[in-house]
Amino acid sequence: MSGASHSSVSFLDLKISSHRGVPSLWISEEEILTLAAPFKFALVSKFPGRRPSLDVSKKFFFNLKLIGDFSVTVLNPKHVLIILFMT
Repeated sequence: MSGASHSSVSFLDLKISSHRGVPSLWISEEEILTLAAPFKFALVSKFPGRRPSLDVSKKFFFNLKLIGDFSVTVLNPKHVLIILFMT
């Protein structure tokens, strides 16, 4: 369903810090925006009861005949992550 390739993030310059005495990592706003970019056209679907199977979810989006690729990923028993890839 999705032919897009995903690359690893190797640009992060994590700085070890602390916040209110708790160890933390400092990530710049630019790095946060770069990390968030792949999710620009993403949504999380929440099901109040039982979530449909992954195959049923993928088939639903395939039947929409979307122009670009998409990815459907199970996050947990009630949530599915849907990412649309713009071509």
